[in-house]
Amino acid sequence: MATLKQLIQKAGEVAVLKAHPVGSYFITEEDRNPAEILGLGGGKYLG
Repeated sequence: MATLKQLIQKAGEVAVLKAHPVGSYFITEEDRNPAEILGLGGGKYLG
C-alpha cells in the first residue's frame, strides 16, 4: 500500500507529464535546466 507522501509525489509527476509530455519543448528565458524547474529527469539542449 502506498503512503500519502508517495501518492502525492506520483500525482505531481503525472500532472507534469500531462502538461509537458515526453518529447515536447519547454522553452524558458532563464539559464536553468528544465529538470530543475519541472522536478523530473531530462536536460537542457545547448544548440
